[in-house]
Amino acid sequence: MVEKTHPESLSLESLGQLITNEREKAGLTRNDMASITRIAIDQIAKMEQGQFSNLPPVYARGFLKTLAGAMNLEPEVFLGEYRRLSGNKEESPSRPLQNKYVERDIIDEGGQGLTITAIIVLLILGVGVIFFFINPSFHKFVTDKLPFLDSEPATATPSASLAKPAPSPAARPATTPKPVPLAPASEAAAGGRLILRAAKPTWSLVVVDERDTKYVYFQPGQNLAYDSQKSVLVTAGDGQALKAEWNGQDLGFLGPQGPVELAFPRRD
Repeated sequence: MVEKTHPESLSLESLGQLITNEREKAGLTRNDMASITRIAIDQIAKMEQGQFSNLPPVYARGFLKTLAGAMNLEPEVFLGEYRRLSGNKEESPSRPLQNKYVERDIIDEGGQGLTITAIIVLLILGVGVIFFFINPSFHKFVTDKLPFLDSEPATATPSASLAKPAPSPAARPATTPKPVPLAPASEAAAGGRLILRAAKPTWSLVVVDERDTKYVYFQPGQNLAYDSQKSVLVTAGDGQALKAEWNGQDLGFLGPQGPVELAFPRRD
């Protein structure tokens, strides 16, 4: 199927201005939006300038929904203005988003996001490991260059092979942050209500029941609740920015500072 594109003369400047205004109201830069949505920053700039002629309508609507989610807005805020100006009807995409619009590949829900490059690298590593163990001359060559790969080095002595005793718990530095407390076993049933409370700004991606995906950019003091029948998966830009409450139980912050990913109910 040949995809329709917008005529060059189509003006969507008012929609672009609306996107810019909402982004600035949310306190986000174009770089922030590109980081949250994975949409190329030059494509975001073109949309904010009302330049949609290079985008098939179905891709334009997909980007507008993603931008609205990143700003914690209803998709109709942008989609309604887009339909009013363009007059395009709903249609299904004939092929997935191309890399010229998106900064990098996105892993889909089926876990099929491995790129061809990653597959080739894995195959090369696998062949190298097999060859390392079945070819004596190659094994010797590698272990001569990298002695630590040899499990029984020739220069080792019985005393040198003895492992040093592990330091006592008191001597170990407390560098590992405390994990989020787990819910009691009686509450570890599937489904429930998750409430996220923001202590400082951060982005998040919330997937409810493995199908309902929501992009949110939290502001300090903002609280959002998610009800699920099975589970809730949370990916956040900063574990020290969001506190979680699962089925009425306060779990504290999601984790240490930096990106975190957690599933509720917790079963680890």
